[in-house]
Amino acid sequence: MFLCDVMGHGLRAALITAVLRGLVEELKPHAADPGGFLAAMNHSLHSILRRTDETILATAFMLTADLATQEVCFANAGHPSPFHLRRRASSVVELREHDPTHGPALGLFADSKFPLARFSVETGDAIVLFTDGLHEAQNDAGEEFGLARVKEFVRHRLGAATSSILSGLVAEAGVFARGRPFEDDVCFIAADFAGAALNSKHPFVQ
Repeated sequence: MFLCDVMGHGLRAALITAVLRGLVEELKPHAADPGGFLAAMNHSLHSILRRTDETILATAFMLTADLATQEVCFANAGHPSPFHLRRRASSVVELREHDPTHGPALGLFADSKFPLARFSVETGDAIVLFTDGLHEAQNDAGEEFGLARVKEFVRHRLGAATSSILSGLVAEAGVFARGRPFEDDVCFIAADFAGAALNSKHPFVQ
């Protein structure tokens, strides 16, 4: 799973997005190593951006799942921390709890490092990646919806399907904003981990 968010809007941001798409295709052979994948992408992007006078960057998150061991491995480049929905434990865990020293946003420094972090999943769990457009939604008073509200909303609805939680979350943020349009893109990527038994050697992801 890979999610990236380019700073800003307009033509320049669109061009950087196109560059990142190309880099993703080029680096696919290295996708099993999230830290190395982000480091290579960062190095290439920095080489391109250093020729410009304007500061521009992109946050990114890369995650792989070993379905045989039910272990997840990830690296973070300055991106909002995804959520681990632990349904059996009735809890929502921010992945930054496993990764207190994540790397910086892509494009800032030529040789940035992106430490790997690992954790285990079990049947019924879900991982949700998202961009900051949702929690930065504002009401008329300029107050942000905020990550705390996002997390609390999800925690109270763990019994629902992941897709239902996410659609409800967007609707809730819209109610909070009182009809004001989101000022930034809102994007989710989610994976549900399912299997016949916790000790199954062949769980699958939806």
